[in-house]
Amino acid sequence: MKRKINKKLLITALAVSLTVLSLPTITISVGLNLPAQFDESFYGELVPMVNKLRNCTSKKIVIIGNSNVAFGVDSALMRSSLRSSLPGYEVCNFGLYGAIGTKAMLDLARSYIYKDDIVLFAPEWNDQIMSLYLNPNEIWRSLEGDYSLFFNFNNSDKTMLLMNLNHHLSEKYEYYISNEKAIPEDIYVKSSFDSNCDMKNYPREYNIMYDLYDPNYMIDWSLDLYGDAFCSYVNEFYHDINAKGASMYFTFAPMNMGAIVDKSEEAIKHFYDYTANSFEFKVISNPKTYMMDEAWFYDSNFHLNKYGMIIRTYNLINDLKNELGISVPTNIELPEIPAIPPQVFEDGNDEHQAYFTYQSEGDHYVIDGMTALGVGKKDIIIPSTYNDLPVTSFKANVFAGNTALSSVTIQPSIRVLEDRSFYGCSALRSVYVEANKPNNTSIGFNLLDGTNDVSIYVQSASVTSYRHDYFWGHYGSQIKSYEKK
Repeated sequence: MKRKINKKLLITALAVSLTVLSLPTITISVGLNLPAQFDESFYGELVPMVNKLRNCTSKKIVIIGNSNVAFGVDSALMRSSLRSSLPGYEVCNFGLYGAIGTKAMLDLARSYIYKDDIVLFAPEWNDQIMSLYLNPNEIWRSLEGDYSLFFNFNNSDKTMLLMNLNHHLSEKYEYYISNEKAIPEDIYVKSSFDSNCDMKNYPREYNIMYDLYDPNYMIDWSLDLYGDAFCSYVNEFYHDINAKGASMYFTFAPMNMGAIVDKSEEAIKHFYDYTANSFEFKVISNPKTYMMDEAWFYDSNFHLNKYGMIIRTYNLINDLKNELGISVPTNIELPEIPAIPPQVFEDGNDEHQAYFTYQSEGDHYVIDGMTALGVGKKDIIIPSTYNDLPVTSFKANVFAGNTALSSVTIQPSIRVLEDRSFYGCSALRSVYVEANKPNNTSIGFNLLDGTNDVSIYVQSASVTSYRHDYFWGHYGSQIKSYEKK
């Protein structure tokens, strides 16, 4: 049943809690009552996900995880395919954004899991996701549509959220007075989700990553990422819902084959055994089933395109049927593997071509070092071509420890920026990114590790799209505008 909480009651509760933090009540009242500023971005989909879960009056199959669930589960297809074998079950997609935190998704779902519900837990293989990490700013952005969801968190998390409320309200106010809502471009908008909270309203036809995988998020099963605290929390969630008569199973997130470090049978067995031994509920999937060809993915190693979504949903249905002893065949027409069109590169500025050394990758080059001519230069433009072929990336160690580098220009031919690419570049202050769209260049969350006070400059017309991008948005406060000459 939906919990009804008067906004005035919420404001009063927050005001009392924040007295010790010296946040004026008027600030809370004004801030909470301002029009939502993030509701048209992907953040705006979290409240509908919760509403579907808590307003559902039938039995539920709830897939809890991160963005791999939003991109990879077709709820309507799953519901229709299970109608005859599991009559009366609704399917609830409950995965949105890894930066919100897996713990937050569990906490938001916990109160709305009931007797006979089935939970499928599908986290991504990432150290942040496999932890008790919570990002309060990301959570506040996601709760704009229903601040009463604040009460779904435990007391320690409420305290942390309250301590960051001032930042959220200030950010919200700045957007409001600027008359510029936080609306990303392309797929990461609320309108990309359908009424089932699935990412189906945007044409994700094929893999748009240059090398078909993102090197910043490699999948390394030799890293035992399930920490004791994380496992204990997930197991506690399982016991809570199990006591209410619900069941819970582990299923693997889809994994881009090109990003898997070790595909050996020994590594796969270790991965499976490690997972099975970490949780007190059953693993119902085979990791091999979810090691999927690069062509099924879209813009990350866990985000499937629309065809990959069908394949993953089909596999998930069969895993659940096998576990429940359902022998009814799954009649879903499976798609052909999608073709990937060749990427187009425009001519760029190659005046600093002689500053670097290059490694051939067949149809493109990767910069793997600097020449004596380039070492010591303060302002550098990464060339767009070498030997008439595009230069698509540079290795993370190319600039490592370069104390002379002050500014670097990234041309649109560069399709990947590796994490820690400027580690030890103490003089670096400016990174100019010339691509008009943020999805042109893949980026991780640790690009600027080992630097201080660096600004990322993009063309003025692109600032909004970069600041609100799913990936580049991590650097939102550092993104500034410039006019390209």
